[in-house]
Amino acid sequence: MTELTPVQFVETALDEIAKIEGRIAVLVPETGTLDPSARRVNRLSKGAVARAVGSEAFEKLKTGEALTLGYPAGLAADAVQI
Repeated sequence: MTELTPVQFVETALDEIAKIEGRIAVLVPETGTLDPSARRVNRLSKGAVARAVGSEAFEKLKTGEALTLGYPAGLAADAVQI
């Protein structure tokens, strides 16, 4: 049987994003515009979020699917979910 992983949504100060452990979720609207926290994650990950959002793989995602960036540089997080 699969054990569910607890999910916790926490508002985080932009200056603290680099220290977050676990997974960081970045929500991208259909316009593809990154909000301030997504831009911060992008900057810390040396542009990985913007490259992922502009990728063919991201374009092919269906509703409810996500792209995972594992062990992103510049972040303490294990992954960024886009």
